[in-house]
Formats: sequence, structure tokens, C-alpha cells
Amino acid sequence: MLVISNGAFKSGSTWLYNILRCMTGFPPPPEEFLNPNWVNPSIDPEKLTKFLKEVDFSHKNYLCKNHFGGKYQRDLLLASPNVFILDIKRDIRDVVVSAYYHHRRKGYDESFKNYYWKKGKKVANFVSSYQRNWDVQSTKILIASYEKLHSDFNSETKKIGDFLGIQVSDQLSEQIKTETTLDSLRNRYGESDQSDDSKFFRKGVIGDWQNHFDAKMDQDLEKVQKFSLSHSDKIQVEITKLYTKTKRKIEHLFLPS
Repeated sequence: MLVISNGAFKSGSTWLYNILRCMTGFPPPPEEFLNPNWVNPSIDPEKLTKFLKEVDFSHKNYLCKNHFGGKYQRDLLLASPNVFILDIKRDIRDVVVSAYYHHRRKGYDESFKNYYWKKGKKVANFVSSYQRNWDVQSTKILIASYEKLHSDFNSETKKIGDFLGIQVSDQLSEQIKTETTLDSLRNRYGESDQSDDSKFFRKGVIGDWQNHFDAKMDQDLEKVQKFSLSHSDKIQVEITKLYTKTKRKIEHLFLPS
């Protein structure tokens, strides 16, 4: 089987990937299909179709980490047998805060307030659309909760195990938890000796947005999410109208004269 640790930008997919790595022990996909610019094994989106056609993952198991967010990618994966997607969902406000510090690591030096109004809103809109895209009914998708992994790790890992057909005992769950703590991940990725400002694994604290958002930002974010939803719905309506109109034209061509 092919197991994909999926998730929107800064939503916890690296943590989820390491949980799955410890749980399954699955190797990464063949190197020729991987994105060379990623630290974790990730299928190059441009090679996804080729991978699904050529690689035998019905008899071999693979694990990768990706940010597949497009509907075409989603439908392509769901149409392929033996593919299982574990997505992770996180409070969008905490995602925006995490994205802010990610961009600070890359050289951004303005305040969070400036970041939110210049960049953060776009991040929130993207993540909102991403989450909605994967919120579909399918036995091949499991949405893990970033917050639940913090509050009840044992229960959430057992749910993940059940989804993959792996029995996760209390002992195994504790072992996975130990191997995927913040400090353990920092050691694994060589960040232990780095300064806090340069670490990929920063805090992982739930509700840290409350130390960054003011009331105006919080209210605006609600509007961003609502606008994103309504905008998406409008696009879907227009696509449906276009499809119906085209279908009628085609049917008209075949009407008896």
C-alpha cells in the first residue's frame, strides 16, 4: 500500500509523518519519483501520475509526506487502489502563527500584525480551501487532529492504526509518543544545537494564536474563511451552469430535424 502523510502548510504533517514512520516502518517510494528538494521523502507532484501507473504498491508498502491539495491530485489518488491518505487538521489561527515564524526563519523581519495583514490572510485562505478540499467522504481518507494528538495521543494513534489495519497497543503508542516528542524530532532533524529562531520545530503549542492575534485579526479571519467558502461555492455554481449549458448544446445537435 501507499500511505501518504498529507496536510496543509504548517499544519503538522511532518509530525504525522514521523508518527506513521514509527508505526508502520514503511520505506519511502523509489528515489526516482521523489522531490530532491524535500528533507522528508515526498513524491514529486509532476511525477505522481507516472508513479501511480508504474510502481507496484499493491505488493509493496511505501510511506511519504506530501502537501497534495488540488482536487485533481485528490481524485487521482482516491481513484487508485491501495492508496491511503492521512490528512491532519489544525486550528487555522495557529497555522498562521506557525507560518509567521517559518517566514521569519527565511528572513522576514516585520511584526506579526504586519505579517497577518500582508501575508497571513492569504495563508488562512489557502489552508481553509485545502481543508475543505479533503473534507470528503471516503474510506481511503482519515483526518487526524493536531489538537487531539496533543490532548489524547493514545486514542488518536489507535484511530490511525485502525485505519491502516495496524493494532496499536498502549506500549506501542507510548513508544511512538516518546520518539516523536518535540525534542526527539529536533534531534532527528539535527536542530538540537540551533537557536530557537532557526528551528523548524518551534513550539507546537495549541492556542499560541492568542498571544499574537488581536480582536480585529480574529474577526477578519472569520470573514476570510466565510469568503473563501462562498467564493468556492460560486465557482462551483458557475462550473455547473457551464456544464449544463454545454450538455444542452450537444444534445441539441443530435435532435431529429
